Amino acid sequence: MPGLDVRRGFTRVCRTDRVSVLRRRRTDIGSAAGDRLAAPAAAASAQRRRGDGPPVRGAAHPLRSAAPAARTRIDAMDPTDTPHRPWFLYLIECRNGAYYAGIAIDVQARYAAHLRGAGARYTRANPPLRLLGCRAYPDRASASRAEWRIKRLPRSAKLAYLHEAADDAMLPP
Repeated sequence: MPGLDVRRGFTRVCRTDRVSVLRRRRTDIGSAAGDRLAAPAAAASAQRRRGDGPPVRGAAHPLRSAAPAARTRIDAMDPTDTPHRPWFLYLIECRNGAYYAGIAIDVQARYAAHLRGAGARYTRANPPLRLLGCRAYPDRASASRAEWRIKRLPRSAKLAYLHEAADDAMLPP
């Protein structure tokens, strides 16, 4: 027959010049060759059902419980447990005269990274000259929004934006 291979129980799937790809026929599962192949799988399945076989992929490890990891993740998301650390929007003057705006929790460490060349790609190409100022925000989301706004301001308005925050902080409530 044109679709059968010389070896019993295989069907030719495709044929190239040198390679013939073969696939076992489903009808041969009950034959002697199929029984030899199916026996180890059936034994492993029976062991798993009894609980003394190898662990199933993706199953929980018997010595580790999944519950503590879930509790740890929930506890980490609790805002009352984490100390409040503000995010800062900072402005750097670069060697080419341009201003670079970014956000960070630790502005001095971030500025040092820019000086080392380990900061942003822009400051690697245009090394910073000095830190012009920074402004605090309660969380990362508000600092990111402020960074987006300051990057769209003209050059003269960028410094005014930072000084405006400093003036607001000095005024009594």
